This record gives sequence, C-alpha cells and structure tokens, in this order.
Amino acid sequence: MAQRIPVVELGTPDAVLADIGKDAFDREAALAVGEKQGVEAFFLGEIEITKLKPQVDLLAPLRKTLFARVAFDIAIKVRLVSTANGATLWTDSVLRQGTVGAVGMDDGVPVFSIQDKSAALDDVLRKIMFRLTWDFRPTRRRL
Repeated sequence: MAQRIPVVELGTPDAVLADIGKDAFDREAALAVGEKQGVEAFFLGEIEITKLKPQVDLLAPLRKTLFARVAFDIAIKVRLVSTANGATLWTDSVLRQGTVGAVGMDDGVPVFSIQDKSAALDDVLRKIMFRLTWDFRPTRRRL
C-alpha cells in the first residue's frame, strides 16, 4: 500500500492487453482494464535503455587531463490513465545517464572505476524512481 492507497500489480502490458482482448492501450483498452480489474486508474509506461557507448572528453588536452568512460542512457516515460474515460490524469518522463566504467588522469594521478552493468542500472533506476514518484510523496510547505 502506497500512502494508504492500495496498489494492484496487473502484470506485463502484453498480458494485460491479452486479458482484455486488445492490441494497444487506447481509450477502449483503458475502459476494459477498469471493468475487468476493478481499478479506477493505472500506470502505463515504457523504459528505453541504450547500449553501452564509449565517451571521451574532447577538451581534456586543454585542461591537461584525460578522461574516458563507458556509459548508457535510460529514459522512462510514465502516465496515469483513468479507467472511467481513458484520459491521462498525470504524465512524467526522466532521462538519466549511467556509467559502467571510467579511466583517466587528473593532474598526473590515475583514476579508474568499474562496476557491473546491473549494479549501475540499479543505481540509476533508484534515482529515476525517486524522481518519478516525487509528485505522489507527501511534502510540507510553510504557508
């Protein structure tokens, strides 16, 4: 339960669509999810992760440093869909970059770091989920 609101996990998008006999999440699919699952709204999202790619600091010779890393981008788009009318009630997206490994020289001192891609992905996903769920967290404001 999140903030005293029950959360039901409906399954993968493909399984949910198959269960309601639809091919895509459109207005009719939203209405069918509400009727079949007995929920007032549901989250729908997508995650895109790029392949690992090398990056080299092109300004390094000007700063007398050398730095290269292997990174990936992760983008998440999510929306809250009403099952009463199929309308989007809320939407947000986040794009972040994760680093798997880095090597370089900083004022003559070698710098090296490496981590498992899964660990790097977990770290970035934690930060993204914190950012994406911010609108649903209780906050205090001084009036």
